[in-house]
Amino acid sequence: MIYYWQALHLVGYLFVYRELNQNLCRGFEIQITDKLKTNKKMSLQSLVSQEYKLYTPVSQVQVGKDLISGYYHLPLVFTAPVISEVAFTLINNTYNDLITAANGGDDVAVQSRNNYYDNSWLPAVELIRKDVNAVAKGIKVIVEQSGFHSTKVEPTSSVIGEKMALDAEAGVSGSRSFTYDSKTKVKKSSFLIIATQKGTAVDQDGKKFTITVPPSDKPTEVVVLMDTSKKGVVSGLNRTDELDVIISSLNPAGSSPASNKATVIVP
Repeated sequence: MIYYWQALHLVGYLFVYRELNQNLCRGFEIQITDKLKTNKKMSLQSLVSQEYKLYTPVSQVQVGKDLISGYYHLPLVFTAPVISEVAFTLINNTYNDLITAANGGDDVAVQSRNNYYDNSWLPAVELIRKDVNAVAKGIKVIVEQSGFHSTKVEPTSSVIGEKMALDAEAGVSGSRSFTYDSKTKVKKSSFLIIATQKGTAVDQDGKKFTITVPPSDKPTEVVVLMDTSKKGVVSGLNRTDELDVIISSLNPAGSSPASNKATVIVP
C-alpha cells in the first residue's frame, strides 16, 4: 500500500513528514513543477508588453496605428496575419471615431466607446499580440518592429545542472538540527534537500522524487526543503535520528541528478 504526497511548489518551505508505521510499505512522491524561484536573475526573453491595456483611449488608437505600420508591413516576418489589414484598420478607425464622440462626456457615447474597446478593439489587438509572440520567439527586435513595445517576463531555456557533492554535519548537542553544505558551483538554481532515515529509498525520475519508507514499528521522519541556498541548517528534528541527506539543483530545464548521500546523526 502506497500513500502519495505531491509538493507542487516548495521554495523556502520546510516539510517534515512523520507517521507512525502500521507495518506497511509506505511512501510518497515529490513532483516539482516549472514554477521555480531562483537566487539569481536569469536570462530573459522579450515578449509583447501588455501595457497598452492601461493607456488612455487616444494612446490605444496610436498603438493600433503603430501595428498597421509595423505588423502589416513585414510580410516576410509575419507571413499570415491573424486579421487582415483592412479589417484591423476599420476597427482602429471606428474606435477612434467613438473616442471622439465620447469627448463631451455623454454617458451613452462613453458606454459605446467602452463597449467597442471590450468587444472589438482589444480582442483584435490580443490576436495580433499572440501572433507576434509566436513568431518572435523571444527576439526583442521582432517584437518592437511589429509596433508593440517589448518587455522581459519569461526565462529562456536553461541546462540541467550537474550532480552536486554534499556534506552534512550534526548541529550542537541538543539542537535537534544538522547543517548541509555543497561546494559545487551551480548557476541560477533553486535547491531541493531531502533527508530520510536509514533504510528509506529515494528514487529520482527527472523532477519527480519517490520516497518509499520500509516497514517499522517506530515513527518515520522525512524532511523536504527547497531553498535558494545550497547550504543551511535544518532544525526541529527528532533526536538521535540517523539521516541520509541528498541535494539536487533545480531550474526550468529540470532537476540535476541527486547528490551523494551525506549521513548525519541528529544530536
